[in-house]
Amino acid sequence: MDMSESNNESKEKELEKLYGTWIKALDNKDMGLGVVYFNVENILPAGVDYVKAIEYVMIIILKCLKISNRYGNNQVASLVRLEGASPKNFSYRFVKYISDMVTDAFPGKLKVAHIMQPKSRIYKSLVIAFFKMMKYCTHKEAYEKLKLLK
Repeated sequence: MDMSESNNESKEKELEKLYGTWIKALDNKDMGLGVVYFNVENILPAGVDYVKAIEYVMIIILKCLKISNRYGNNQVASLVRLEGASPKNFSYRFVKYISDMVTDAFPGKLKVAHIMQPKSRIYKSLVIAFFKMMKYCTHKEAYEKLKLLK
C-alpha cells in the first residue's frame, strides 16, 4: 500500500466517524444494485461541514457503483429512512447542495429512490413535507424516481 492509499483510507475513516451514522453503502442482491442508504434521523444539517459531507456522500456513491458494477449495472438506488426524524433533521439548503453536487457528478446514475414510509402515523405529515421539499430542491429527473415504500 502506498502513502496516498493510506491517506485516503484514513480520510475515509475520519469522514465515516462524522457521517457514517446517516449514510451507508448497501448491497441489494435482489435488485443487483448498490444502495445509498440515508438514515434521516441522524442527519443534523445545522452542524454539518458541507464540504466534508459531500466528500463522504461521493465516497458512498462510488462504493455503491462498484457494487452495482459487480451485477452488470451502472446505476445505484437510494433508500431514505424517515422513522424517528423531525424538522430539525431537514434543511432545504443542505438537501439542495447535496442534490446538485450528486447530480452534477453522477448524471443518470440514480435508478430509483425509495422513501420508507414510517410505521407511526405521526410521521405522515413529515413524509408529505419531505416530498414537497424534494420537489423543489432536487432535479426533475431525480424527483420523478422517488417512490414511497409501504
